[in-house]
Amino acid sequence: MRVFPLCLLALLFATYSCKKGDSTDNNNTNPPITTYQPAVAFSSPQYGAADLFSLFMNPSKTAASIQGAAPNLSFSYEITGSNGMKTAADTTIKGTGTTDASGKATIFAQLLIRYKDGTLTINVRFNNTENTTITSTTKKEEFIIRTYKDILSITDFTGSTLSDTYIQAQDIAFPDTVLTKAPVAYELKANYDGRGFKITNLTIVVPPRTGGMSDFLGLFSFIGKNVTVKNVKLELSATGINTPNDGYCGGIAAFNYGTILNCSVKGTIKGGDWSLVGGLAGETIRGRLIGSSFTGTLESVHITGGLSGSLDSSYVNMCYSNYSVVCNSGGGLIGVAPTHVNGATSDTVFNSYAYIKQATVKSKFYSLFFTGNLTAAQYIYDGCYSNAGIAQTKTISYSTAQELNNLILPLQVSNLPADMTPPPANKPFKNTGDQSQPPVLWWE
Repeated sequence: MRVFPLCLLALLFATYSCKKGDSTDNNNTNPPITTYQPAVAFSSPQYGAADLFSLFMNPSKTAASIQGAAPNLSFSYEITGSNGMKTAADTTIKGTGTTDASGKATIFAQLLIRYKDGTLTINVRFNNTENTTITSTTKKEEFIIRTYKDILSITDFTGSTLSDTYIQAQDIAFPDTVLTKAPVAYELKANYDGRGFKITNLTIVVPPRTGGMSDFLGLFSFIGKNVTVKNVKLELSATGINTPNDGYCGGIAAFNYGTILNCSVKGTIKGGDWSLVGGLAGETIRGRLIGSSFTGTLESVHITGGLSGSLDSSYVNMCYSNYSVVCNSGGGLIGVAPTHVNGATSDTVFNSYAYIKQATVKSKFYSLFFTGNLTAAQYIYDGCYSNAGIAQTKTISYSTAQELNNLILPLQVSNLPADMTPPPANKPFKNTGDQSQPPVLWWE
């Protein structure tokens, strides 16, 4: 009969022991361990010309961010480029920092523009016991032009050598914003290849002013020495380029010291007092115009030329101008060819034509070019055609577009510059399919 009380006593002891054990386990529980997963990322998956220019002009703009790290943790970082730096004097971007209370940090890199285009890698090393290292990559594409903002961001301190070439990657349309200066207001020191893509809706209107500097208007203000701009198809807005002031106005450039190759401009260009206006360039000095065209309207209170407002010691081949003109004086292809001390112009113009649809001229307009001393000028030109203006020796005159087609389509060129690929069968012009319209270039 004593078995039951003994069993009950054992049960009570066992229950007390379990409760005591539970109480001990609860009192010894460790706090949860925090696991950090730091990451770093550039603020953009790619940096084009506009992005890089924005970083350069805004030193406090974030280039990369850290998050997910331990709070108040110091670190060091370095940005390297797959293709190195632009010059031997440029050094990689390095620095140190500390995360904030939430484990975040911001990295600034104003001078990403000093790296060559390619892949940029940021390496961040934390000063913890594990020496944790995190990385991220982005693309630097300063010389890939995708937007009108990229065009606006071309400067003379970015692409600054002839070994660089800006490459247009797609058609680009300017917004309806009216600019008051050239989109690229600096000297273009690197090459530009439009790759046959269009640039459309460009509008430049300068308000009247008294005195001051001249206007330099075009897609580019200045094309530098030995620089080549090629394969650009520029279509201006209905308003086009317009200044009432003294200046130099051209579709591609105000001043051209380089080469404009296989480019076309369509639209209206107007210049004011003492302005030089040309379809491709306001003035070309020791430069070249090759395989390029202008179609539209040119107006100047002073001088206009279908291709260039002025041409000095320069070379022209396989070009045409198809336009209406309002001016004081000028020429079908070249507005004015300055004569030097010996009377020579040192200019050569070959295999090109002017098709004047309508001309309103106050003074004198010549079939090809205007110069102050026609007798002394040693202007070398051959295979040039014009339907308007005061006839000049060796100019091939015609009356209708059909007649021009018959004359110029058989033309075959030779002795082209070594750096130029000749057109198919060496024939630069082709018919549009409509004999009532003048011919166009082989690539148009």
